[in-house]
Amino acid sequence: MQVSVERTGGLERRMRVSLPSADIEAQVAARLQKAQRTAALDGFRKGRVPMSLLRQRFGAAVRGEVLGELVSKSYGEALAQEKIRPAGQPRIEPLEPDEAEADDMKGAADAEPAEGGAGAANKSFSYTATFEVYPEVDLGDLAQIQLERLSVTVADADVERAVEALRRQRIDWQPVERAAADGDRVRIDFVGRIDGEPFANGSAENAEVVLGSGQILPALEAGICGMRAGEERDLPAQFPPDYPAESLAGAQAVFAVRLHQVSAGVLPSLDADFLQKFGIEGGDLAAFKAEIRARLEREAATHAQARLKGQVMDALVDMHSF
Repeated sequence: MQVSVERTGGLERRMRVSLPSADIEAQVAARLQKAQRTAALDGFRKGRVPMSLLRQRFGAAVRGEVLGELVSKSYGEALAQEKIRPAGQPRIEPLEPDEAEADDMKGAADAEPAEGGAGAANKSFSYTATFEVYPEVDLGDLAQIQLERLSVTVADADVERAVEALRRQRIDWQPVERAAADGDRVRIDFVGRIDGEPFANGSAENAEVVLGSGQILPALEAGICGMRAGEERDLPAQFPPDYPAESLAGAQAVFAVRLHQVSAGVLPSLDADFLQKFGIEGGDLAAFKAEIRARLEREAATHAQARLKGQVMDALVDMHSF
């Protein structure tokens, strides 16, 4: 096997590998001889098919199979021989005989040949592998890197906030006979119009909105507060200038709103049924909070480690040029 490596620019390398045809043909012949012992073609007894006919029928397929295996094996061996670390998968391209001959005659001024040089095209099968390599980096003095490790302490207030967040996730919405207020969930129909004309995605039926959650425009939320079930209102609202839909950004609209239902949220009690949903048996509130604290501490440690890793990467980038 003969190998030469060419720098084609940047981190890209073009490696040419030549495999002696004698080795290829020897493997092809060995496989055909093995197949001859069990081959059965019309007009011939099993194991009596002439080698010339086998080669005519199956020679090309067997040669392709041999070449595929040799290319895969020789590519890895060539990389090891040249001490190359590819940064990704190669692009393998076989060289036609005329290309291989021209490549052999090409000057080696920009190449890095291995021992022995390239063989003649009529005595070898050649292919090229094009790939990128990892950059060579001279490491700086890593002892000079200064890092700040983030230290996080989980306080009792953090635990209580986490408990309340879990309660809000399981809030029970119960219909009420009063005007809607901030924090309530309302079920509404609405149709939005700009200059008296409806616009795309500006209407909905039986939409459920939690007032104060930012699901809809702030002016709409403010206008719905104070409405009762069965009431209808026309509410003006302006889209913000940075609204994602450019056609609506900054536009003044009027929404015809009909309110069907007002529901107030009731937080679940911290009883045994609630705690059991989190794997805490027997209603042990202290054990529940201890588990919450442990989870928060794990999250804090993960965050601190990520921050530290980010500092390391930033420092390495600052110290080195690529």
